[in-house]
Amino acid sequence: MKIKPKTLFLPILNRRFSSGLICIFLFSAPSLLAQQTIIQVTGSWTLSIPSTIVTEAGADMQNTFTSNPNQFDIDIKAKDWWQVEIRLDDNNLPQPIELWVRRTGNGNGGGTISGGTEFQQLSQTNQLFFTGSKNRRNIPIQFEFRNVSATVNSGTYTTTIAYTLTDY
Repeated sequence: MKIKPKTLFLPILNRRFSSGLICIFLFSAPSLLAQQTIIQVTGSWTLSIPSTIVTEAGADMQNTFTSNPNQFDIDIKAKDWWQVEIRLDDNNLPQPIELWVRRTGNGNGGGTISGGTEFQQLSQTNQLFFTGSKNRRNIPIQFEFRNVSATVNSGTYTTTIAYTLTDY
């Protein structure tokens, strides 16, 4: 995998439909993005949806599934001000499923952090996730699937999340 400067591409989502089961695994690896500027994302999530969630034909089923508030952590090492942008590098999720993300805490460290606390839908266009300064560790991140439907075909679906850390 070739990584462009200041961009971290992470295989972040494997989704498997099989007999009412959705498995989600998120992986990440550290990447040197610029001299003295580093972003690292860690975490994993497995979601099981039992076949009993739909009790009868025509009945509504839960269509939103949310990870724990601190299911993932982002660590940032930087000398000055920075911003994190996020996007789907590809969109292999079947329609109408959407992937949303938010920051659920400030983490810790000597710098500051702001933005990203409301869920935002991921798309294939870079969008500002949050901004900050200096080093921040253990910034908790939460993901959410919306519009999950029993009409989605069984199979394995993968997508890649791209995080772009820019210092300024």
